[in-house]
Amino acid sequence: MAASRTYHALLVACTEYPNLPQRNWLVGPKNDAALVRDYLLKNVPDPVRFAPENVTLRAKDVPGASGLPTHAAIKAALADLAAKVQRDDFVYLHLSGHGAQQPQMVKGDETDGLDEIFLPVDIEKWINRGAGVPNALIDNEIGAALDAIRDNGAFV
Repeated sequence: MAASRTYHALLVACTEYPNLPQRNWLVGPKNDAALVRDYLLKNVPDPVRFAPENVTLRAKDVPGASGLPTHAAIKAALADLAAKVQRDDFVYLHLSGHGAQQPQMVKGDETDGLDEIFLPVDIEKWINRGAGVPNALIDNEIGAALDAIRDNGAFV
């Protein structure tokens, strides 16, 4: 079974946030994602093998990246994974950038009343506290994407 396993990776690195002051930008995520990609492609121990066509990197200013890590691009990459993985495949996810919490968007689904959020590069300023951070990737969205990947029998 493991011999026919395909290894997939989605690496997301959010470094610059154009709608936020530069003091909120980060340095490490794009470096981390590039190092992780290189490790997955060149250094993982046998029998694990990540083929280049199965490793997607969304980042700015990283050679080989397939575009910016916007909210829509991250969700599309997760949906693409769900569409192509098969039973017993393995999926590695790497999200690096800012994270935060905001009031829950679905009443009653969080024990503490807060959603965990990941901040893609196209977030906007949080003006309406009750509406949440515009373009944030909410934990429920990530959970639904993981469920879709697992529904095909893949390991995440």
